[in-house]
Amino acid sequence: MDVSILDTKEILYEKSAVRVVLPTVEGELCVLDMHENFLSRLKNGIITINDSDSFSVTDGVASMENNRLTILVER
Repeated sequence: MDVSILDTKEILYEKSAVRVVLPTVEGELCVLDMHENFLSRLKNGIITINDSDSFSVTDGVASMENNRLTILVER
């Protein structure tokens, strides 16, 4: 899947990924390639990508559509 992580000032990450773990208000969400479309609110925590890259966030929104994960964050 294509993954983009953006904050109000810049693009923080823009690459392909196989696995992304998101800290959502409903609990941890593991997103794999070809995941069903969704829109979810993020909470304070760590976004982990492919078990190698990570980003600390305080708030945000994640949207999966057509195998593209877009994450808007506050840090």
